[in-house]
Amino acid sequence: FRGRGVGAVVVTPYGVAERESARLSGDLARRRVVEWAARPGASWRFGPSELTIIAPQAETSPEGRGEGAVVNNASVVVHVRWAAGTALLSGDIETEAQAELLRRGFPPADILKVPHHGSAGHDPGFFAATGARAALISVGADNDYGHPAPSTLARLNRLGVRVYRTDLSGALAVVARGGGLAVIPRGRSGRTGDRPGP
Repeated sequence: FRGRGVGAVVVTPYGVAERESARLSGDLARRRVVEWAARPGASWRFGPSELTIIAPQAETSPEGRGEGAVVNNASVVVHVRWAAGTALLSGDIETEAQAELLRRGFPPADILKVPHHGSAGHDPGFFAATGARAALISVGADNDYGHPAPSTLARLNRLGVRVYRTDLSGALAVVARGGGLAVIPRGRSGRTGDRPGP
């Protein structure tokens, strides 16, 4: 919450990571911040922006190989639309949840927030199905997990997707510019921003 005004937080409707969920709920209550359980299809408008929840699905419990994958696959996935373009914020979803999204279908996006810090656990068709021209990877420098995975970077590269990484460029901002979207690295690189894609 540092440096941010937060009025509400959208959380997964599933009771996963119970200790962390209880800690978050207590913190939100102390701060008098509203906690909303994500429901697929729910949407909100904030000025020119529209946010729509597309996962997790209420009628299916998250699955995965091991407890960590189950927690990750319960992530809230949000599609954002505004006049300049669209984005898909995909939380930490892994192969199983990505396959479920592919099965159900989802709206394409200009910008993809790559799931799970760019780990190797991705459905082969997921990145292509997003239609994204730019991908943002939120990942710590020199992390113990080796994220982002070389296979993930290679797959994005083969698709012609421009990749931006927080471990290399610091915080990233997506802004409307020139009738489209621009990604602005706000940390280490000092670049002033560029337009993703053709």
